[in-house]
Amino acid sequence: MKDEAETDKEHVVIETEGKNSLLFIKYAKRTDHGKYQISGTNNSGTKSAVTRVDVMDVPGPVVNLKTTHVTKKNISLSWEDPLDNGGSDVIGYVVEKKDAKMQLFRQPIETASCKCDIQGLLSEEEYDFRVFARNKYGDGAPTDIGPILAS
Repeated sequence: MKDEAETDKEHVVIETEGKNSLLFIKYAKRTDHGKYQISGTNNSGTKSAVTRVDVMDVPGPVVNLKTTHVTKKNISLSWEDPLDNGGSDVIGYVVEKKDAKMQLFRQPIETASCKCDIQGLLSEEEYDFRVFARNKYGDGAPTDIGPILAS
């Protein structure tokens, strides 16, 4: 039982062999964290124990990504922390850019704050940007913005 609710039998499997039981959570997600209770019953009565399960992951996507300043050669972006940090502090962000006509993002910029100034752009060119939050487990899903005209 998780957080005093019955478990989803498609997602959580309990295998019992003899006196031992194993709990398997298939494809664990952050929402699987919480208190789990197990109970055992025999001729002497019933005993229960509770344990806390923490599921760690990469952070979620940053939110409210927007441009704060646009010129012919520079674009400034800002954003807010992800709603879910993955259970670990966000340690930084990665900002990538690409010419809107190209396929690949290039020239990653690492920053510790929720803003970034991208310089050296070509006037009247369009650019796409994406931002990833990073924690000790890796990079989260990107948040994209663009195309933005450098003008």
